[in-house]
Amino acid sequence: MKQGLAILVMFECVNFRQIHSVLDGGSASDSRWKLLQKEACYKGKNDFPAKVEINQYGALVAVKLVYISGRMKCANSFIGSYFGCFSDQTLFNLAITDENKIVLFPPPNHAITYIDSSKNYRYPGYLPTDKEVVFTNYAYPTYFKSGDYISIWNYEDLLDYGDTDNFGEVCMDVYGAFV
Repeated sequence: MKQGLAILVMFECVNFRQIHSVLDGGSASDSRWKLLQKEACYKGKNDFPAKVEINQYGALVAVKLVYISGRMKCANSFIGSYFGCFSDQTLFNLAITDENKIVLFPPPNHAITYIDSSKNYRYPGYLPTDKEVVFTNYAYPTYFKSGDYISIWNYEDLLDYGDTDNFGEVCMDVYGAFV
């Protein structure tokens, strides 16, 4: 007699009206945004992301980074920026991952073009020198439970590619929007 395996999958229905009510307007201190960590800092090499604990249950649809201090450079001769690291002040070099180093933001389903093997990219509506940057993923939000964490990486450090000449540290407040 064959044994069958039953799998129960539960989906939490999330509608776009609910998502937009979470994100429409407001500042970082608005109640729609949950402060995940004050002054989270990441460096550009030696596996040094900012680890941010998720202190609630829910589907994470957006992350807001509010710059506090520092600058990241991917070489001494580069100008660097807050959320990038090259002299081209339009290029981001930042990734937000889950505990397994799976990139959540920028989401894989977004039309992002990586311009080189270091994963530099342009993020529509923002520059890596902006004081606030919001990454969203309405289509495929990731469900978290209390105690899980996300990591904010310099992309070269995450890939362990081209990061030996990186230097600097960037600190930011990290907010999440959940549904």
